[in-house]
Amino acid sequence: MTLTKEKLVALYSLYKEHHFEKVIQQGEALLEKYPNDITLMKILSASNISLGRFDLAIQYYKKAIKLNPTDAEAYNNIGVAYKEKGDFSEAIKNYQKAINHNPSYAEAYLNLGTVLQEQKNHKAAIKIYQRAIELTPKNPKLHNNLGASYKEENNFSDAISSYQDAIELNPDYAEAHSNLGSVLVKEGYIKKALERFKHAVQLNPNDATIHYNLATTLADNKDTDAAIESYQRAIKLRPTVHIFHFSLGVIFLEKGDTKAALKSLYKVLEINPKFTRAYYPIGLVYYKLKNYAEALSAFDKFDDEESFIQSLLCLHALGRHDEFTERLKNNSDKYKINLEVAALCAFVYDQINEENTHSFCKKPLDLIYFSSLDYHEENPKKFTAELLEELKQEPNVWEPRKRATRNGFHTTTNLFRKSSGSVLGLENIIRNEIELYYNKFKSTKCGFIEFWPKKISLYGWSITNHKGGFQTPHIHPGGWLSGVIYLQLVESENKDEGAIEFSLRGENYTAINENVPTFRYKPNTGDIVFFPSSLFHYTIPIKNEGERIIISFDLLPD
Repeated sequence: MTLTKEKLVALYSLYKEHHFEKVIQQGEALLEKYPNDITLMKILSASNISLGRFDLAIQYYKKAIKLNPTDAEAYNNIGVAYKEKGDFSEAIKNYQKAINHNPSYAEAYLNLGTVLQEQKNHKAAIKIYQRAIELTPKNPKLHNNLGASYKEENNFSDAISSYQDAIELNPDYAEAHSNLGSVLVKEGYIKKALERFKHAVQLNPNDATIHYNLATTLADNKDTDAAIESYQRAIKLRPTVHIFHFSLGVIFLEKGDTKAALKSLYKVLEINPKFTRAYYPIGLVYYKLKNYAEALSAFDKFDDEESFIQSLLCLHALGRHDEFTERLKNNSDKYKINLEVAALCAFVYDQINEENTHSFCKKPLDLIYFSSLDYHEENPKKFTAELLEELKQEPNVWEPRKRATRNGFHTTTNLFRKSSGSVLGLENIIRNEIELYYNKFKSTKCGFIEFWPKKISLYGWSITNHKGGFQTPHIHPGGWLSGVIYLQLVESENKDEGAIEFSLRGENYTAINENVPTFRYKPNTGDIVFFPSSLFHYTIPIKNEGERIIISFDLLPD
């Protein structure tokens, strides 16, 4: 006895109209009459998946597989049920069985790749997607997903190619445009990324994630008001996504609107009380308002490195230096090579005229070092000109967000990622000078020398300051040793214009004694200056027309 086509068509119609309960009610009644009908079992399984009843769906698929052990579609679909249930291991097993029974089953490859991505196994996902693309090369979703795995593997060039392939196959694929924008941001092409995000929003104005990605990139481009509008659009579409409110609160804080910032950040905690990360920017708001006690309370509710540092800042501002020292002592092992803690301690203990208890770099001003390209190049002018020409090819951004550059361009990728030409020559010079630096100071008793990186790994960037340009006080918390190479300077009668100044005081440090140790150096073209990454430094603004061009670098820790 066989189930009639008319009855199956009727069930399919109900399924397509999302009447899943009716499908199940009628399907179960039919199954009593036709207990071996595999198609009926699959419809019942699919309906149960749609209603979140994954265990029931799995039971029906297992019955179907028992009747037909080589049914690739059934293995694929039971894999979907396991994935939705959260059992990725069983999902992978069944997707693989589907592929074994039908090596040309592109959908099973797609599903397997998706699960591997969710498990962060992107190398395996890449191979799966590549095979799926061989089978169905005109499927834009496969190219999009392949791009996502390339991105997670930091293979940005192949990610861009994959997203472009997806867009070529479907020019209206909003998600692919948005994903391409995200990779372009990683590569430093902010303007191109914004174009992609804006186009994606036009294609799909109801996708909150795309609005969020656009907002984040606008914020990175320091287009604060436009970023706020885009965050608010994302929130309007999905008001219960806490990270949207969090990012909006952070951008309000950067704008200086402390009232709006607190409103957004407390909304985060209302939506998700477990998202204690929100207490960090809440603490920053109160610190900005000089309500140090309230700021300390907020920082202490989020146990991470940045909050610990900010809590020390609050204790100093409150004059609670015994507690400052006690807290530092209790966390000495955890933060013994933390550069932000080292910088703060160098300042605070100088302020209160006590012995610095943090051993990383107690006297960073004593560890400044000077050299010149003249010692390495027979024709330094020619070498510098070649460097300047090569730098023109590097992507850059004007006054990047959360950077120290003002009135200037900052390159966006590591200059030494694939060194060649004069940049490679400069890298070799830096490496030689690092060895000379270490030999000069190797007898210094501090963690900076004691734990010196065994591997010389460099990250470099270039800054071009224009008239009115300067660098705000900052350190390089991700570095170990930092340096500046001066390629082009602006002529001035003022001997201090464009000079670099070193200080123990950070921009948001509270001074109880204005007599803070500083050292100012007026560089010449070709000068090389090295210093501990924990030492605050900034530049005196340029007042004349012209461009001040430098290359900076960090020696990275192991």
